[in-house]
Amino acid sequence: GSFCSMPSNGNGMSCFIPNSINGTVEKFPVGCANGLNNGLNLVNVKLNETINSLTISDVFTDLSGQYFSNGILDGCYEHCLVKNTNVNCGLNSIDLTLIRNIILGVTACFPQAWQSIAADANDDQAITTGDINIINKWILGQAPSNPYRPWKFIKVSSGLFNQLNNALETCLESTPLVPTCWSVNSTATSSINDYVGIKVGDVNGSCTNCAGFQTPNN
Repeated sequence: GSFCSMPSNGNGMSCFIPNSINGTVEKFPVGCANGLNNGLNLVNVKLNETINSLTISDVFTDLSGQYFSNGILDGCYEHCLVKNTNVNCGLNSIDLTLIRNIILGVTACFPQAWQSIAADANDDQAITTGDINIINKWILGQAPSNPYRPWKFIKVSSGLFNQLNNALETCLESTPLVPTCWSVNSTATSSINDYVGIKVGDVNGSCTNCAGFQTPNN
């Protein structure tokens, strides 16, 4: 079907064929044992209008990490992805030790950029004791004072995605900042937008069971 509207001058009808925006969200760097094809499920994918932030579509990914938004008119939108389940997946004392070694200078820097992104729990583009405090609260099942993101999502077509497996150019380089929302253009019958999810705090990549409904205690 199509959506039609009467122009202000009353001459004829203006019709727009609705588009579909879909894609897959996968766990990075390793998939989930409970998912299908590395898919990350229970990710809330919101499609908002860029200008007024009005939510056009609000869906969740399935076991394959797939999501579908149909009936979307041509326009400029942004995807905002959130996952507030499995907050403590893969988090343990090993992660805290690895992060603490970075802070103390025992280790110069993480070998791969995604680890720095995972370590930066408070999104200040640095690895500090503040990050350790947040991650430790998640391990203990407590909620941090601020609503920090337990998962970060990166668009596969972005330049940042291509850097994830690489080391930072220098150990003094700031930790890459991951946007909370990503630009999406709907100008074709179907627009595919894929993402990967990184579990914040899990710097050794041990999170493999990520479908449950674990949430921190208040």
